[in-house]
Amino acid sequence: MEADRLKILQMVEDGKLTPDEGVRLMDAVRRRLERETPSRSAERHLRVSVSGPADEEATVTVPLTLARLALRFLPRAAANALEAEGITVADLADLVTNAGDAAGSANLLEFESRAGRVVVRVEGP
Repeated sequence: MEADRLKILQMVEDGKLTPDEGVRLMDAVRRRLERETPSRSAERHLRVSVSGPADEEATVTVPLTLARLALRFLPRAAANALEAEGITVADLADLVTNAGDAAGSANLLEFESRAGRVVVRVEGP
């Protein structure tokens, strides 16, 4: 983008383009760059939805890269509780990583009881 901008400015300075033409050309280059550059909304996300018995619902959505990073900071007590159930932090990291590599959306976990429902899902392109 910077090289294109400088080239357009040089063309205006040399009289090959009018200032108005230069502005329109810079706008066109910016729009092309925006189309070609993936937006953050195109990033895959980890979505955790929790619903309770009285139709309460809470949803948390985080970029998948942040979810992977957050696993490194899991409190030791939580890691111990998971390990007591036969789940290691490494298992969770593998699950999130592999789900992130798959195309489309996928549920990683669905849990339902009388107290409510939890769904952990990977979404995105």
